Amino acid sequence: MMQTWLGEKTSSSLSEGLYREIFEHASVAFRVEDWSRVKVKIDRLRRRGVKDWRRYFKRRPDQLVKAINSCKRIDVNAAALRISRASSKAEDRVSTAGAELTAGEQEQFFDQITAFAGGAARVATDIAEFTLDGAEILKRVHGFIPETRRDDWSLVIFTIEDMTEHQEAEAALRESKAQATRAHFRTINAIESISQGFALYDNDDRLVLCNNRYRELLYPGMQDQVAAGMTFEEIVRNAAAKQLIEDAEGDAELWVAARVASHREPGGEHLQRRSSGQWVQISERKTDEGDIVAVYTDIT
Repeated sequence: MMQTWLGEKTSSSLSEGLYREIFEHASVAFRVEDWSRVKVKIDRLRRRGVKDWRRYFKRRPDQLVKAINSCKRIDVNAAALRISRASSKAEDRVSTAGAELTAGEQEQFFDQITAFAGGAARVATDIAEFTLDGAEILKRVHGFIPETRRDDWSLVIFTIEDMTEHQEAEAALRESKAQATRAHFRTINAIESISQGFALYDNDDRLVLCNNRYRELLYPGMQDQVAAGMTFEEIVRNAAAKQLIEDAEGDAELWVAARVASHREPGGEHLQRRSSGQWVQISERKTDEGDIVAVYTDIT
C-alpha cells in the first residue's frame, strides 16, 4: 500500500513538473487567473434575477470594477512576458498590481465576464494597449474555462497573440491597394485626355483597356461591342463585317488574317484607309511582358 502511494505521488510530481515545463516554455503566451470570487458575485446576482448581463454591467460600472478587482492572477509564462516586454514575472506583477485599468481593458473584461456569465466557455477579444517600454501593440486574447472548473471559475486560461505585425501588414496592404486604385484612375484619366485612340492588349491578345477615342475613331456605331476581354481578332472581324474598313472590302477574311498577323508582330507605323474616307495612322509596340500598346491617330 505504502509503495503504491509513493508511486502515485512520484508520478504526480513528474506530471506536474512536465506540465510546468510545457507551460513555461510554450511558444503560445498563457495567462492563468482565478475568477472564483467573480463567480460567487455572478451567482448571487443570478439568484436576484439578473439575466441581461451586458445591460446590468452597463448600468452598474461600479460592479464591473469590483468584479475586476476580484480576479486573481495565478501565473503567466515566458511568452506572455515577452509580449508585455516584462523582464520577469515579478516586474509584470508589480506593473499590474493596483494599476488603474484603461477604458480598453475595462471593455475587454466587460466582454469576457458577460460572455462567461451568459454561459459561454470561450471568448475572444482584441485590445490595444501599451507594453512596459511604452510601445503600443494590438493583442488578441482568447479566454476559456476548463470544463472541470465551470462550476466555480477557479481556473480561467487566457492565450494571448500579438497582432501588431498582422495589423500593420493589413494596413500596408490596404494602402497598397489604395495607391494602385489611385494609379489606375490616374492612368485612365490620362489616356482619356489625349486626342489619339489608345488601346492595350495583353499577351493573349485580349483588350485590357482603351479610351473612348479608340472606340469613336476606329469603331463608330459599334462602340458598345468593343469591351475589355475581347480578342483583337473579334473586334477587327466585327469592324470588317460592318464595312468600316475600306482595305477589307473584297476579301475580308484575307484582310483580317493579315491585320491580326501585323498586330501580333508589330513592325512600325502604317496607314489604314477607312470607309468613311479617313486615314488612320497606326503605331503598335510590344512590351517586354508581351502586351501590345497601340496608338491610333486621325491624319486625314
